[in-house]
Amino acid sequence: MHLNVSTSLFFSPPKTLTMFSSSSRPSVRILETSRISPPQGSVPPTSLPLTFFDVMWLSSAPTERLFFYPFPCSTSHLIDSIFPTLKSSLSITLQSFYPLTGTLQRIPGSSGDFQLCYSDGDSVALTVAECVDGGFDILAGSDARDISNLRPLLPTLPKLGDSCPLLAIQVTVFPSDGVVIGTALHHVACDGTSFTQFRHSWASACRSGGSASERHIPIIDRSLIPDPRGLREQLSPGRKIAHLSFGANFRDRIQPALPPAYFGNCVGSCFVEADVGELVGGDGLKVASEAIGRAIEGLNVSFESSQEWLTRFASIMNEQPMGVAGSPKFGVYDVDFGWGRPAKVDIPSIANSDAISLAESREDPGGVEIGFALPKHEMGFLKNYLENGLKTL
Repeated sequence: MHLNVSTSLFFSPPKTLTMFSSSSRPSVRILETSRISPPQGSVPPTSLPLTFFDVMWLSSAPTERLFFYPFPCSTSHLIDSIFPTLKSSLSITLQSFYPLTGTLQRIPGSSGDFQLCYSDGDSVALTVAECVDGGFDILAGSDARDISNLRPLLPTLPKLGDSCPLLAIQVTVFPSDGVVIGTALHHVACDGTSFTQFRHSWASACRSGGSASERHIPIIDRSLIPDPRGLREQLSPGRKIAHLSFGANFRDRIQPALPPAYFGNCVGSCFVEADVGELVGGDGLKVASEAIGRAIEGLNVSFESSQEWLTRFASIMNEQPMGVAGSPKFGVYDVDFGWGRPAKVDIPSIANSDAISLAESREDPGGVEIGFALPKHEMGFLKNYLENGLKTL
């Protein structure tokens, strides 16, 4: 078996550790924060119930992603010529993807039920910032980087009283070097496939000067998700085996299959178990890949396995299961705002959990890019292990 694999490595160190010199750590200055809404009156007030796919993400931390675009523009050019188009195209795109503009709210009178709510005037925070310290090429590289050096490029997604916003965006210009677009998304709003639809739609609208894209019109209909076993109610809030849990796209696995344009969560759970002793042996990567393959093949086309998700989650929580963020199928390196393909796409939020990130390789068709967030003393060991282990596959 031949694999093209690249790595995106993060340190998740004590605060005293620095990967670069202090001059390489970006000093970011906020220039402007705008509130972007769909065109006024274009979307009626709407409440969306949560499906059991959504409910699983109620308590999750925001999913963060960074897109690094080599684009040698000045700050004034970004502010005067590019940012207005980014804002207008975002507004047009949010007209179709309006749930991202809304908030997560508790249903009045309920003990623990939530819904996604949109009202006219709801908005997404879009921040523009400047970094004059340079270091774009280092931050956009594939070598191990201190995760704290990426934090200034990410927006925050604060909770506002009883309402929780679902999306925040930050655009950071490195004058004469490039532009970084950072996003923070509450996973309860949608899964990676749906958010990829949004990103491509926004990028397409930006390239066309603010016109709405017809390629990625989402279908926002939560009634398409069946729940014959009442799992939504069950999921609502009230060494020697290694565990991996990752999301599996169920759009084609439920009957009838969902339309490809369905917008929301439809990611089920796939659980993988393997003996730790076999994993740390010389054939560890082979053992892991075979175990993952068996788990994927075992995904049931119906929801019979879904009744086990809650029990499985509860049973392995104390075993420090590894998770997976992203997917090689999302096409993140095809998100083009008119400046070409990004040089690097990262998911810094993996540092907040025991997770790795996956994306398609930017350089090698069919390749996979894997991101890790580990303490510095473990990173060198992992890199050597991967380089040697891949030779056995």
